[in-house]
Amino acid sequence: MCIVWDWDSNGKHDFIGEFTSTFKEMRGAMEGKQVQWECINPKYKAKKKNYKNSGIVILNQCKIHKMHSFLDYIMGGCQIQFTVAIDFTASNGDPRNSCSLHYIHPYQPNEYLKALVAVGEICQDYDR
Repeated sequence: MCIVWDWDSNGKHDFIGEFTSTFKEMRGAMEGKQVQWECINPKYKAKKKNYKNSGIVILNQCKIHKMHSFLDYIMGGCQIQFTVAIDFTASNGDPRNSCSLHYIHPYQPNEYLKALVAVGEICQDYDR
């Protein structure tokens, strides 16, 4: 379903109408054909006897851009190299201080290490 509004800069947008379409119909514009739909306002249609539509929506061109996923790249043979850099500037505090972002607890990993392990465990399978 496509809903058509008249946009107003003050935020009081006006509903013009709506129409339904399928992806298959829209793809017709890929072949150089214009595709069009009547924009219907259900309230006007119910109130007015001679109501046809609130306008025609015309699609002149349709392009499909494939968005590749991480898995698409991996399956295509892409290799990654996992590299880590940690900022140990003094502004983050002394790693021996428990208030520091880099505090090294003697018995449990800090949040940085937990994040590195989580990401590293996934990436290691894709790293030469």
